[in-house]
Amino acid sequence: MFPFHCAHIIFYICSLLFFMSLSLIFALPTWQNWLMGFFIWVVAVGFLALISYLITSAKSEALRGNIPDQAFTYSYRPDFIPENAFLLDTHSHTIASDGWMTPEQNIKWHIANGFNAFVITDHNTSESNPPSMQLQEKYPDILIIPGYEWTNPRVHINILGVESFTKPSKRNPSDEEIRNIIKKGKEMGGIVQLDHYTWTQDRPEQRSGDFVHPSRKDLIEWGVDGFEINNEMRWYDPKTVHLLNRWKNDGVIDRDIYMATGTDVHNPLREWCTAWTEILLTPEERKDVSWAVVKRALKEGRTRIWVDHDYRKPPESLYDKNEGSTKKKNLFAPFYGIVHGLLYVPGGVKGIISYIAWFLLAYFPIRGIFELIFLI
Repeated sequence: MFPFHCAHIIFYICSLLFFMSLSLIFALPTWQNWLMGFFIWVVAVGFLALISYLITSAKSEALRGNIPDQAFTYSYRPDFIPENAFLLDTHSHTIASDGWMTPEQNIKWHIANGFNAFVITDHNTSESNPPSMQLQEKYPDILIIPGYEWTNPRVHINILGVESFTKPSKRNPSDEEIRNIIKKGKEMGGIVQLDHYTWTQDRPEQRSGDFVHPSRKDLIEWGVDGFEINNEMRWYDPKTVHLLNRWKNDGVIDRDIYMATGTDVHNPLREWCTAWTEILLTPEERKDVSWAVVKRALKEGRTRIWVDHDYRKPPESLYDKNEGSTKKKNLFAPFYGIVHGLLYVPGGVKGIISYIAWFLLAYFPIRGIFELIFLI
């Protein structure tokens, strides 16, 4: 399982072209020159990779938490959704974790995209819950619900309706810990939702076999109230839809399990809403919609999904300062790629060791080719 492919080959060649002009000033292919060239290669490429990564990160981070408020003055709601539909987003992020919007901008974004209610679910933090809830009076047209995304490489679980929660104790929690977390979320008065089942399974850690995602049946047995089947990545999980419907019809499930969409919004400059969860309310419930009303509807499985996967450019993209910088990114991609690869290489520690091994060993055969060319 070596993380070595065409992109890395291009990277090594580009790297060697950079250092050969320095290392080949030594006329003879002696072992000292090989070691000198190897040292120059590692230092020079590592330095350029780090600089490229830092520059790219700095440019990307410049707008995080600093998106102009006028970016959220638009209004979008697909015309195929009934006008009187009460729309909920069960999954959103702010600058408290890895989102780009402030708590107030998160509210404005949901209003702009036609939602009647949404949940703040930052990764392993509830920092944005208090400031968001304090803004409820300022924004009476949308119901603001506190929440928490209990996140680790093995599973992502949203606890809806709680103002604070407990962080995972480790990267690979046991079945027992996950069961206890679900139980605790429900005891605190929350609704427990499993996020993007197959998307989490496709993470590098999961593919390595080090982190095994609990099955859908296990999660239902442990008490999960609902499943996210669509989010802003235009990710959709038809298998969960099929299985939940079949298990309910066959009597395998003896309680209601809701299906929902979550925007999972992080960066509105490059992401757009692709689905909405309609909460099916009674006429009486519509008179005063509160978290208690939404919670009861979710517990009873009263949801309907509206999906719009057509591509559309986010209105906020007009304020993206990195727009149009593709050429620069492509030019420095090999150097940025080495750092990015180390961050996301599959296989955990073994994968990283494998990655570094290829990086080091690739020098010698490629250097040999250049030596032959030089001698000719």
